[in-house]
Amino acid sequence: MNISKRAVRTAFPAFMLATCAFLWTHISSNSAMLDAVPNAVGPGGWPRAMLIGLAVFSFLALVTEVLAWRQAVRGGGDIEPPRPKSENGSTALALIGVAIILVYGFSIPYLGFALATFLFLVVWCLLGKVRSPLTIGLVSVIGTVVLLYMFVALAKMPLNRGAGPINEWTVSLYRILRIY
Repeated sequence: MNISKRAVRTAFPAFMLATCAFLWTHISSNSAMLDAVPNAVGPGGWPRAMLIGLAVFSFLALVTEVLAWRQAVRGGGDIEPPRPKSENGSTALALIGVAIILVYGFSIPYLGFALATFLFLVVWCLLGKVRSPLTIGLVSVIGTVVLLYMFVALAKMPLNRGAGPINEWTVSLYRILRIY
């Protein structure tokens, strides 16, 4: 691996660590609001937990890359054996996965969290080559219900309910699930 690839692989986790530090101080326009939350469960707990997790894994990736770089410099060359390029379509699948996640995120204001999450899980199962309708249905329904309870009932996060009639459908769903 040449120096420029190694530098990029080292710079990315360092950049992520710096981003986490910046976001930690700018997580909200009123950070006192997040500090007022008495425990980890609530509106302040989730973003902080995600930032801490991202910072820890970025730090581990940075340490791994620096150690590998150091070992490569000491050894006078590349320590990684060349890997054959696979043409199994994994790059295309990864790009499709990213596109699905973006569509999911942008559809939440219109479809609401519950419906968008259900559809996202269906599409994600199909992308993962799950073909059993029973499995797809169970994963999608149970996954959506668990996420609704976790975010709306437990963490008290006001998730988007959707626009127009979907809003009323979501409220009805919350009442059926006894979230409201």
